[in-house]
Amino acid sequence: MGDSYGFYRARRFAVHHERDTSCNGGSAARGVFRRVLPRACERSREFDVTYTLPSRLSEGAATIADVVMGGDVLRIVLDGLPVLRSKSAVEALEELRSEHDDFRRFVVESPRGNPGINGCLLLPPYSPEAIRTAVVAPQIGYVPIAGTPLMAAAAALAELGEVDMVEPRTALRFDTAGGIQTIELEVEAGDVRFACWTTARPHCFDADYALTLDKGQVVPVAVVSPGIPYAVVQASDLGVTFEDNDTLGGAGAAVASKLRLQLPLEAIGMQNAASQYHVMIVGELRRSSSGLASIEVACVSASGWVWSTPAGTGALSVATYLNEHSLLGNDEALETVTPAGSRFRCRVRDGNGVVEASCELVALSTLLRT
Repeated sequence: MGDSYGFYRARRFAVHHERDTSCNGGSAARGVFRRVLPRACERSREFDVTYTLPSRLSEGAATIADVVMGGDVLRIVLDGLPVLRSKSAVEALEELRSEHDDFRRFVVESPRGNPGINGCLLLPPYSPEAIRTAVVAPQIGYVPIAGTPLMAAAAALAELGEVDMVEPRTALRFDTAGGIQTIELEVEAGDVRFACWTTARPHCFDADYALTLDKGQVVPVAVVSPGIPYAVVQASDLGVTFEDNDTLGGAGAAVASKLRLQLPLEAIGMQNAASQYHVMIVGELRRSSSGLASIEVACVSASGWVWSTPAGTGALSVATYLNEHSLLGNDEALETVTPAGSRFRCRVRDGNGVVEASCELVALSTLLRT
């Protein structure tokens, strides 16, 4: 059996790591330590927390921060990562993909995680203007860029005192394989309230791609990339509502599968960004009495998982889709709302896209070699 590691429970701002020697009786004892996330994260459950992990994956200990955004958990690996030979963020991404995907799976997949957890690995910066190098580690594999993991990473670093928080806003820059990315944190009374990600304006490859589904049904989808590939499609065109996650998941998975066959990622030059499409299923655009535009959305993975949040890249994909169809003005605010009630606000401009959401650091844990 490989070296054993345990998740040790810690409370926010009162971090305490404690080793219970009763779990070290020559093998990895299960069920000794427990991790409990807030009840608001309905998909998170209490689970066993002592596991085995080959020693080559990590030296010593790895510190992990869990940040909740809209009901989804973002797991930030602060230190204790595999030792890399890379000299740039792009090289780090490729090295992790080719040699250390088992570390990503250990962090985010069952039994330590679940399909609703995405990760972000923080390395020393390669660029002088960056605080860290960030490699996004979601369920689908390492990717160059994604908004919510970067926002969560910024919040974790600030809340843990690795940067000086300045009210009302504190800016952090991350080195990524997609270039330098800027996160601004809204700070009030010493706490992070919101995180805001500013990135390049998403690229729309095709605003009305004719996708053929089963039985010859043709639906228009927008193919958009805010760094990773998305398909945006109307719920009414798929004949689904936002009341049933199973139906949404099945419809989204079907779109992702068919689009991957009919418009391969290689055809749009996105094969190095991700292995599959994500799908944003959208409802009707509405405007409040104050004029704020809002739209119901469901962010669905190729496996059919429906996220609690719209995702930062997902929200920007929807805003770009609406802007391409002249339904949303340049620099007009859009609120994306999921069936779970998560709200991300975003806007697209001629030169960039901006998305913001609330976030909360809920736990700090350590993987210890025993």
